[in-house]
Amino acid sequence: MKNNQSSPIESVESISRIGNQPPSGENISFDTTTTPFSVDSFVLKLFNLQDDQAERINVHNEPDGLHVYIRLKPVPCRCNACGNMTDKVKGYKIRKITHSVITNSPCFIDYDQRRMRCTECGKTFVEPNPFAFPGEKVSAVTVYNVLQDCSRPHETFKAIAERYHISPSTVLRIFDSHVNIPRRKLPRYLVVDETYAFHTAVSDYVFVMMDYETMDIIDVLPSR
Repeated sequence: MKNNQSSPIESVESISRIGNQPPSGENISFDTTTTPFSVDSFVLKLFNLQDDQAERINVHNEPDGLHVYIRLKPVPCRCNACGNMTDKVKGYKIRKITHSVITNSPCFIDYDQRRMRCTECGKTFVEPNPFAFPGEKVSAVTVYNVLQDCSRPHETFKAIAERYHISPSTVLRIFDSHVNIPRRKLPRYLVVDETYAFHTAVSDYVFVMMDYETMDIIDVLPSR
C-alpha cells in the first residue's frame, strides 16, 4: 500500500517565508471530517500539509507564542525494523516543534504524533511526518530558512536566532550539521603564528596558518 506521507524537505522552498502574519482569531479549529480543506488553504501551505493529510488542526495563542495543534490522518506505516506495513497504533505523544515561518511571533507545532506497533515483529516506531526530521525540535522549514540566512556574510548567529525565535547554539548546531566546508589545500610556503584572540578553555591565543605568497589565511585553529 502506498504511503502518502511527504518528506520534510518536500516543498520547503515553496512554503518558506510565505506567512508573516498569524491567522486571525484567538482560537481556530479545523476538523477534516466536517470541514472541507482546499489545497490552497493558508494553514495547509504554512505547515507543508496536503489536503488529505490533516485529521484535525487547532490554532490558539499561548503566552509563549502561537500554537498549532495538528494530528495527521491515520495511514499504514512501514516498520523500520522489518519493513512490514502496519496501521496498529500503540499511543500518542505531543511533540513540540519550533516552526518559525511567522517571524514576528514565536510559532510552535504541537504535533500529536502516533507511535505505531508492528504486527509482524512487535517493534514500535513513530509515524513519518512532513514537519521535521526525526528527533528534531525545529521544523525543516525553519532549518532551511536558517541555512539561507547563514549564507549571507553580514548575518550573525545571534541575529538569526532572534529572527527565528531559537537559541544561538541551535543556529550553530544547524549550521554544523548541514554545512561542510572543506579544508583548503596546503600552499607551497606555509606561515604559522599565534595571535591573541579570545579566551577559550584551551588557550587565549589562536593558531593561524597563512599562505606566504598570497597572504591568504588557510585555517585558524584554537591552539597548537
